[in-house]
Amino acid sequence: MFAVALVAQTPTGKSAGQFTGDPDAKPPVAKSDVRIVQRARHILNSQDKWNRADSRICPAGAQTFSLYRALEKTTDEVSGHFEHRGAAMQEARFVH
Repeated sequence: MFAVALVAQTPTGKSAGQFTGDPDAKPPVAKSDVRIVQRARHILNSQDKWNRADSRICPAGAQTFSLYRALEKTTDEVSGHFEHRGAAMQEARFVH
């Protein structure tokens, strides 16, 4: 259901940044990024918790989440601040 490999799927010998022209497109993955993904997976552990009509506006008491919102929420929980271009978010984009 929710499989995010923390390895971008790019051709051998190429990094994701080489395709976008942005050297910061693929930040290094840290242990905290793995915790972020694991926690997001827990949040989205049933279909009843998925929000498929995401507007990226999520009230504090929300009971459903999109992948973006689950990663945003868990990034804030784990690191104390959300990074739109953090490794967990970027890797989810590459795999998606």
